[in-house]
Amino acid sequence: MSGRAAAAATTTNRRHAATRCIGLMSLQHAAAPAAVATPAATTTGGGRVDGSVLCVGLCCLDMQLLGAESPTTREAIAGFERCDVRAGGSISNTAAALATLGARAAVLGVVGDDGHGAELRRQWAAAGVDASLVVTTTERSTSLAVLPVFAGGGRGCWVDLSANELLDDGAALAAMRAPAAAAALGGCRAIHVGYPHLLARLQGDALRNLLETAPALLGGGGVVRSVDLNGVADSADRSALDVLAPALPLIDLLHANLEEACVLAGVPPLDEDAAVDDDALRALAAPLLARGVAVVAITLAAAGAYIAVTDDDARLAGVGAPPGELPSWAAGPRAHRAAALPLDGRANANGAGDAFCAGLLAGLLWSEPLTLADVVHRGLESARERVDSARAERAAVA
Repeated sequence: MSGRAAAAATTTNRRHAATRCIGLMSLQHAAAPAAVATPAATTTGGGRVDGSVLCVGLCCLDMQLLGAESPTTREAIAGFERCDVRAGGSISNTAAALATLGARAAVLGVVGDDGHGAELRRQWAAAGVDASLVVTTTERSTSLAVLPVFAGGGRGCWVDLSANELLDDGAALAAMRAPAAAAALGGCRAIHVGYPHLLARLQGDALRNLLETAPALLGGGGVVRSVDLNGVADSADRSALDVLAPALPLIDLLHANLEEACVLAGVPPLDEDAAVDDDALRALAAPLLARGVAVVAITLAAAGAYIAVTDDDARLAGVGAPPGELPSWAAGPRAHRAAALPLDGRANANGAGDAFCAGLLAGLLWSEPLTLADVVHRGLESARERVDSARAERAAVA
């Protein structure tokens, strides 16, 4: 572990944030193809995912210590069954889940000019994800996370955010403006930003500038702008809400888990293992909707998910989606709650929130109009594919 990683591991703020933020999609260690493969569009009910998604934000290489023993003291030697190295972080997990759902996806982040960065690129290519916009730097190393996944449940995390700390709106927009970016951005109909609370240079006005400027670089109107949260409880340099405040009127879809939603609303934490009623969830979403967010999605772990839609019809009509799709929601319920889907195997929650976001985006970009309930179901289906160990194992074999 580098000196920076050791420092990060001993910092309470970053350690806690990283424990919750670093996710993982199951990417196969196959030889990288010569060119990025474009997955076949998923077809269900006469429709398909229409357009591609650009995922901007945190990326890292995850070193999972599977079947890890819990150390009895800080100095104790603890064993683990095996090590699994995977592409992780917001953009890796979301893009891989989108590819599984039949949507083309590109990633934009910062990696070091090192072996870990090369491995990330190899795994992105193997997953059918376009990484041509990823920035390589010689100033920092590629972010590395070490995650003991304990045999009895739960996990720990040590992380060096490293190259992620160089990502800002200027770097992201410059990559999008490069002449070679046209191929990756062709047909792009959504920009998804992952984990701004862990990206010190992509917060506040910088986040707003990215979301405000990007649609013109992606072909103009009809671009969904989504943001996925992590590390909210430990915002170091500014309040959790201040990280988002300038950008809130531009965010079409905002995802948080229950703890993060409570922090943003300024209320005491609610127990996700207890029954949280719809009124309490609506109260968490209301301040964000009032400040301009069009759709707020709150995941409730094993209890499923809740989604709330703005009462402002003009704001809803302004969301980039197939014509007539989101405005049609104005005639129906403005909120929907759905239970989690049953699992076939053990649950592994790494990357579940990212996969949920991928499912929501796929639903918003569906070529045929979907109901609010349909979109939430697609999010939960996508999360289940990530969470359910039995399904992940079957997919790896296939």
